[in-house]
Amino acid sequence: MNTAAIIVAGGVGERFGSYPKQFQILGSKMVITYSVEVALTVVDQVIVVLPQEYFEQFSTVLKELGAHKVVIGGFSRSESVRNGLKEVDSAVREVLVHDAARPLATKALYERVLAKLNNGAKAVVPVIDINDTVKRISKGRVDMTLDRSALGLAQTPQGFDKKLLASAHESFGNATDDSTLVELLGYTVDVVPGESENIKITKPVDLKVAQTLMDRLK
Repeated sequence: MNTAAIIVAGGVGERFGSYPKQFQILGSKMVITYSVEVALTVVDQVIVVLPQEYFEQFSTVLKELGAHKVVIGGFSRSESVRNGLKEVDSAVREVLVHDAARPLATKALYERVLAKLNNGAKAVVPVIDINDTVKRISKGRVDMTLDRSALGLAQTPQGFDKKLLASAHESFGNATDDSTLVELLGYTVDVVPGESENIKITKPVDLKVAQTLMDRLK
C-alpha cells in the first residue's frame, strides 16, 4: 500500500445556502460520490472526512461505495485533513488531498499528480491559467493590475510526500489548501496542468454549471 487519498468533505457549506454541497445530487449521484469513485481507481486507500452532524447519515453509504475509512472532520478544512491523515496506513508514502466539492476531477488528473510525485517531487498542485485581467483592490479602488502570466488558479487533488504533509500540518495551523502549509515549511511545490472542467461547487449556480459540463463530457 503506497498511495492514499483523503477526500475532504468536512464542511457544512455555509456559502451554498442549504443542504451541504457534497451531498447534493449531480446527475444521478451525490457530488461526493464522484470523487470517491475516481480515487478508488487510482490509489490504494481512500479516506473520507465528513461533518460530524452528517457522519451517521452517510458514513455507511460511503463505506459501501468502497471508502476504506470514514472519519469526522474538524472545525476547519486543515483540521479535517489532519483527522484524515491520522487514518492513513503506515505503509503509505504518497497522499493525495482532494476537495469533495470538485466532482469532475478526472482519473487522468489524479494520475498526473501521482506521476510527478513518482518522479521525485515532494508536493504537487494542479494549476490552470487565469484568462481574465486581475486587479488588486484596496479600499474600493484598483491598487494595481497584476501580471496574470505569473499567476495561476490552484485545484485539487494535490499530492504530497506523506511525511512532509504531516510535518507541515504539525508545524502550522490553517490554510485554504495544503500546499500553502508546505510552502511555509520552505519546500518547493511543483505544478502540473489542471483541468478547466474541475470546478469547485460553492454556490447553487455551480451545481448547474457542473451538470452542464458533465452533459457535454458524455
